Amino acid sequence: MWPPLGAAVADKPDRLAVVDALEAEHAAIDPLLAAIDAAAADPHYGYQWFGDLVDALAGQLTGHLSHEETEGLPLVDASLTPAQWQHYAQVHTERIGGDAPVAMPWLLGRASPQMHQAVLSQLPPPVATAFRQQWEPGYATLKLWDLAPEPVS
Repeated sequence: MWPPLGAAVADKPDRLAVVDALEAEHAAIDPLLAAIDAAAADPHYGYQWFGDLVDALAGQLTGHLSHEETEGLPLVDASLTPAQWQHYAQVHTERIGGDAPVAMPWLLGRASPQMHQAVLSQLPPPVATAFRQQWEPGYATLKLWDLAPEPVS
């Protein structure tokens, strides 16, 4: 998304600065993910730095997502054409592929009802129906974040 957005606002330095900052934030996230993977794979010493890396990732990601929501998405809405948005959606749909039944409910799990409806309204009707009737109920049964202990009988 960022290269077409950068091209769309290339003649507006203040908007281009937002795009550049968002790209720099993205660039800082990948090395943290790689370091977390390395720490998790190191059975001897990884535990010593795993927590600090996760904390750093949480801080970086929280800041970046906030920045994306407050400045990035409004800039995208104002600057990209419907065809560019459609291309972005197609590329990411292909990347998600078979993971969509888990990825989509996870992404919308804590979204406001308004955001939930806004996203679903952009999906083709068969996909929105699959989301409502299959993906969301199926995801709920996974209880991925249910950390409450199981009752002991």
